[in-house]
Amino acid sequence: MRCTAGIFKHRGFSVSVDIDGEVCRYDDTLFVAVMNEPYEGGGFKFCPQASPYDGQLDSCIAQGVKKTELVHLIPRAMKGYHTSSRGVHMARGRVYRITTNVPVWVQTDGEVAYKSNDISISLLPQAVQFLGL
Repeated sequence: MRCTAGIFKHRGFSVSVDIDGEVCRYDDTLFVAVMNEPYEGGGFKFCPQASPYDGQLDSCIAQGVKKTELVHLIPRAMKGYHTSSRGVHMARGRVYRITTNVPVWVQTDGEVAYKSNDISISLLPQAVQFLGL
């Protein structure tokens, strides 16, 4: 309940998203999620097409969504059915640079670590290797 109340008090921000050199700008942004798995820690399937095996990062940007629309959008996002909803923008790329007009909270792997207005995200191929017995 507390989390939902926070969403309704949220003030939108302006963001510039550079994906592999192509820049898009959004005003009144609710959030930007960049992922290499379909689900985020809270169970939302923000990027249903994301795969840890394709070398790509998927993103979901919610922009210009009215607070009254959130009642319908939130349950759709839990199952990944939000991707064609008004104000939801999906993209895919290898390198992201996100700049905002104000510092925003950055969540990394489920942890809210800091605020920033300039974030770069990319994958490091084969950075983690697992050895089996």
